[in-house]
Amino acid sequence: MRKNFTLIELLVVIAIIAILAAILLPALNKARARAQATGCVNTLKTLGGMFALYSEDYNGMIPAVNFDGTGEGFWRYQIGPYYGARNVAWQTRTTELAAAGLRCQTGFFATGKDTVNYGMRTPVVEKPVKLSSIQAPSQLCLAGDAHWNLSGWYDTHLAWNSRPEPIHPRDTSNILYFDFHAAPLPKGKVPGSNSDVFWTGKRN
Repeated sequence: MRKNFTLIELLVVIAIIAILAAILLPALNKARARAQATGCVNTLKTLGGMFALYSEDYNGMIPAVNFDGTGEGFWRYQIGPYYGARNVAWQTRTTELAAAGLRCQTGFFATGKDTVNYGMRTPVVEKPVKLSSIQAPSQLCLAGDAHWNLSGWYDTHLAWNSRPEPIHPRDTSNILYFDFHAAPLPKGKVPGSNSDVFWTGKRN
């Protein structure tokens, strides 16, 4: 004969499930955060490939952060066609870029803003840079995903004097370098000097 659960037994089962959930959810959230961080590294690698294609089409040059001070002058507008984003209006092209995958999911979930949330390194602002002129491309920051500690979520640039606040596990940001490789970098290892090779590309 089957015995029905008593109220006390049911409460005990519910309590056990609640305890297990409390134990497992943080681990699941950490695993999801790590997966998102890996996804952002892969997105940066794809962006590196788009910069490489741009360079092939423009005599070895990398676009400036913003060569003329307009929306159309921003690097993301110049890179847009390589993602299939060709709208003439720069705001729409940026939205198309995000929809095409040029966004860090961690940043997107944190803000809900459907935009390109990667910044390109300055001071490459007013003119493009020739790849062959860089001494240490594997050490020079090209772009990154993060949170600006002074200016909110960015989609334009990052600089030595306004270093990115990490949004990924282990206090890291993902960085794309001028040789087009991408890797996570802990906050404490982002150089705070504008003379560091990370910002200049020049060996000391």
